[in-house]
Amino acid sequence: MRRKALSLLLLSLLIGVATQLTAVQATYHYSFSYAPNNRQWFDSVYEEEVTNYTVQWIAYQFAAYGRLLYYSSYYINAQPVDYIYPLGSAEHNSNIDHIAFFTKGHTYQGPPYVHQKPHWAHMCHTTGNYVWDLQIAALATGKTKLAVVWHCGTAQSYIQWSSMICDTCGKYYSWPMAYTKYNGMSLDGYNNPSTGAPYAFIGFWGYSEQFLSNFGLDYPWYYYHFVAYFYQMLVQNQFTINDAIDQACFASSGDWWPLHWLSQYKAGWDPDGPNGGPNGNLPPWDTQGKILGNGDAHYPGYPW
Repeated sequence: MRRKALSLLLLSLLIGVATQLTAVQATYHYSFSYAPNNRQWFDSVYEEEVTNYTVQWIAYQFAAYGRLLYYSSYYINAQPVDYIYPLGSAEHNSNIDHIAFFTKGHTYQGPPYVHQKPHWAHMCHTTGNYVWDLQIAALATGKTKLAVVWHCGTAQSYIQWSSMICDTCGKYYSWPMAYTKYNGMSLDGYNNPSTGAPYAFIGFWGYSEQFLSNFGLDYPWYYYHFVAYFYQMLVQNQFTINDAIDQACFASSGDWWPLHWLSQYKAGWDPDGPNGGPNGNLPPWDTQGKILGNGDAHYPGYPW
């Protein structure tokens, strides 16, 4: 793929994206993608712009795919209602089999604290509005087979085979458990995929990258290119999750996922500091991109 071609597609193709298809079969699948664009922290006007293009691009990939019936919705300047009610309706709709979920934004960790266990929340567009892990967990029924949660700290706290439900600490959930409701995901879905189930979760231990960051990437690649190319490979080219992310890694830096900057462990890293160093406004945090679960799965709903 020509790198400039992808940028041009993202900047020009996404006018009038179809967000729904006419139902022609009893069961169907759904893709949700979200851009909260919270300026309380780091989302400049240009960061918002490329994030908006990216969530539209994801919706377009699913809506334009003809083999399986996919409904596809995207939410720009997303608020709690955009996360809670559409996802809850889809999870509890008997006609929906598989859900692919994507969100890009920032994380709030804090109260309520119960027995020193914090809860996590996605920061929504308006300052002070959050979507909590407990809210997502209450909606989920196990239909979200792929969750890509491009927020800080989203791969943390998941413990394989644990119930992740703690009555004495306020029913604490990790984000992977909250979305998939499945406690058997491999902690390394790339090298050791849990092939017995279709669930997969892509997130971060530590900081997630802004879409206008190019740390670890070859010029002119940015992380919004990376995500867009991953979904193109996943949906249109019908690659597995691992193969699709390998293609995005190789195209953006010449390395496969195990050697790509995004998957490398970075101790005390601050994305706001010079060259990602410890001298920015954010406290340094150990950081690493993670693939949990079955990385050998195709996108949700694809016949295996």
